[in-house]
Amino acid sequence: MTTMTSETSPRTTLGAPIPAVWVGCLGCYNGGYLTGFWIDADEAGELQAQTTFRDLLKAEPAVHAAEGHEELWCLDHENFGGWITGECSPAEAARVAAIISAIETDGDDPAAVLIWSENTGAPVTEWDAPTAMAFHDAYLGAYESLGDYAASQWEDQLDTIAEELRYYIDWDGMGRDLELGGQVYTHRDGNQLHIFSSC
Repeated sequence: MTTMTSETSPRTTLGAPIPAVWVGCLGCYNGGYLTGFWIDADEAGELQAQTTFRDLLKAEPAVHAAEGHEELWCLDHENFGGWITGECSPAEAARVAAIISAIETDGDDPAAVLIWSENTGAPVTEWDAPTAMAFHDAYLGAYESLGDYAASQWEDQLDTIAEELRYYIDWDGMGRDLELGGQVYTHRDGNQLHIFSSC
């Protein structure tokens, strides 16, 4: 398979990688050529109306020029954190990137929102006020362990417990009881344990 591509390093914003997609010509792909380029996903929707790569690539394979291919498709992606798992249209990539950006702008974690959506079945088609409120009602935060979460719930009341007795408190056990009792559910994401209310 012959490859003709334009590549740039994905940008970052506030230290977080920006979702990017590799937009390719579907006709060329089916004909044995990889013709395309990396682009920030939030800009991919603007490509829907374009019918040529002449302005985007320095050159193009003869089959692309001769056959006048028009359909663009996102054949690869990165920095979506699981929000996109396969190929998609440029418009869909731009839509999902806009949701991720809105979540981050609000100071929330897109990974946590995706976990919540998948566990509850609540679709996140846009990051509007009702969706954000439903997420905030359920999300209890990210901790290293359930024990750390349990301890945080008693932080304001520790002064009422004699210091020499605090070391005997089984925070991990209390955290496990919360999960076994169905009060919370969790999802491990690397070093973080996302904790959600089941109520």
